[in-house]
Order: sequence, then structure tokens, then C-alpha cells
Amino acid sequence: MAQRALQLRENNPTLNATLLHGAVSDLGEIYLALRMFGEAESQFQRLIKVYEQSSTEDRRLPAVLDRVALIRHARGRPDQAEGLYQRALQIREKVYGPRHPAVKQSIFNLAEFYQLLGSYKKADPLYQRLVSLTEDTSKVSENAQLTEALDRYACLMRKTGRRVEAEQLEARAYGPPKPGNVPSAQADDNEKGVLNGTALSLPKPSYPPDARAAGVSGTVSVRVTIDETGKVIRACGIRGHALLVRQSEIAAYGAKFTPTLLKGVPVKVTGIITYNYVRR
Repeated sequence: MAQRALQLRENNPTLNATLLHGAVSDLGEIYLALRMFGEAESQFQRLIKVYEQSSTEDRRLPAVLDRVALIRHARGRPDQAEGLYQRALQIREKVYGPRHPAVKQSIFNLAEFYQLLGSYKKADPLYQRLVSLTEDTSKVSENAQLTEALDRYACLMRKTGRRVEAEQLEARAYGPPKPGNVPSAQADDNEKGVLNGTALSLPKPSYPPDARAAGVSGTVSVRVTIDETGKVIRACGIRGHALLVRQSEIAAYGAKFTPTLLKGVPVKVTGIITYNYVRR
């Protein structure tokens, strides 16, 4: 249907160009969701060409550059993705100014990209800047963004052994933990679960193709926070090879537990889920 919608708009010479570009973007997003990366990139590259003809600093460009960067990364070409993320950030900074809210998305994208690659020294100053920019706003609607920024920066700190600093950021994001309400626990992909909660689902992560090709294997530990309903609301890979961490975090978010009870009352808990990657 998206293909047909695009064809109809392409065949209408009087159609507003914005509607045509929207149809191209919609089809690209569908291909991306289906992991048809080549087809998705061709649609987004089409938009890039159109926007660049208007201006190399067209404010529509960054969002499309971000999508192509995501595709390049997914296809195992992080070296090509980095420049695209950087260019998107540079355009937003020039068009909007370095402290404009629109710049935060590019900073977040680039910081997350570096964290996924294990390039923690590059990611650190970006998270610092992201937190600073997000704290600038006093709007209630921005609180969720500040929480996310603090949480992701805390995750980076845990990966680099700065546990105390990570806990300070988490306290800023979520408030200090209540004594006795955040016990620790450990589970792996074959055990029953966390404390007195039962694991209803512990999906196994897929083996990243780039990690398999590089001969990477081993164990990844993911620190999780499980809410009162048994849902994983935070996951941070704290040990393991960088090529394996992201898939482990994704798998952890898919885990589901029965509620953990403290004196008969459901509580949030933290714990560790470990995933073992064995090459066959």
C-alpha cells in the first residue's frame, strides 16, 4: 500500500512536493522496520539528494541522515555511520544554534552510537552536554528526557567502573532508593528469576552477525531494574564485549517476571541477567 501511495503521488504532476517526500519517507520507514536495509536506504538517499539540492544545510536533512546512519550501523558499517551522525549534529547546530532543543536528538544519537561501539571516551562528553542541555529547560514535558539522559549516562559510568557516580546520577533521575526496597539479585538465561519473582519470559538474544564474524563470544552481564508489575524498565550491559552488549540489553528489555514482594507488597528490584554467547 505504501508503494502504491508513492506511485500515485509520483504520477500526479500537480502534487505538493511535501506530500511526495512524505510518501518516500513512509516507504523507507516500512522497509527499515522489515529490516530490508538496502531498500530503506535507497528511499532515504532519494530524500537526501532532494534536500541537498535545496541546501546542504536544509533543516530536513538531519532526520534523514540519522536514518541512513542507523542503517549503516545495522549493516555492520559503523565507520560510515559515524560521519552521518556527526553531520546531522553539525547541521542542527548551525541551523538552530548549539543550545537549541532540536540539537539534543543528534547529541543523544551520537552518544548512544559511541556507547554501543564501546567508544566510551567519545560518548562521555556528549552525555555531559546532553544532561546540561536538558537541565536548561524547566518544562514539565522535558522531565522524561532528563531522566533518560541521566539514565543513559549512568549506564556508561557503570560500564567504565564508576559505580558511585552512576548511583548519584540514578538518584537524580529516579530519586534515592528506599532502604530495603531495592534488593539485589542475580539470574541467568536458564534460571527461574529474581528473588521471589518467577521469570515468565527470558528471551535469548540473537547473535550479532558482526560479533560472530569477528569470532567474539563470552558472557554479558546486564543490570536490570524490574518494576512492581514484573516488567524490565531499565537495562544496562555492564560487563562483556561491546559487540554483544546491545543485543543483550534488547533481550533483557523483553524479559518478564512475576512481581517481587516485600512484606506482601510489590516492589521494584534490581538484579543481573547474564547471557552466554557460544559460537557454533
